[in-house]
Amino acid sequence: MPQFLEAKISQDGTNWKTVSKALNEVPVTDESVGIHRLTAGFATQQARYVKVFVKNLGECPEGHPGAGGKSWLFTDEVIVR
Repeated sequence: MPQFLEAKISQDGTNWKTVSKALNEVPVTDESVGIHRLTAGFATQQARYVKVFVKNLGECPEGHPGAGGKSWLFTDEVIVR
């Protein structure tokens, strides 16, 4: 799981405003298999661009099958309404 998800919006693609940040509440030690959602909800705003930034752990923690190696993130779906 990522450390957090951050949603940003922009009118020009250069100047970005952070509108939401969702922290991961699943402990690093949780080895269960399943789908965990991070939702960055915020009030309706005008924007031309949306940027979603998700921060990984950097290195797989001790006890993980890939301990000491680089962590990966795979994004299945991003929904913008």
